[in-house]
Amino acid sequence: MGIFFHMKVRITSPMLCFSFPSLADYEEYRQKMMVDEECQQAFEFANHNKCIISYERSFMRPVFE
Repeated sequence: MGIFFHMKVRITSPMLCFSFPSLADYEEYRQKMMVDEECQQAFEFANHNKCIISYERSFMRPVFE
């Protein structure tokens, strides 16, 4: 996992990268997030403070394995 900021784009455009062994593992993670109390509190905080402007997902494959 890592958080990256674009060098030539406004600072409000970070990219957060996660790595999962499979798409199924990622989907399981997403299901667990929906019922996790701390995750729900973080979602509520973000919604209340409007600190997340957009949410986009991209799926990538490693170049070297």
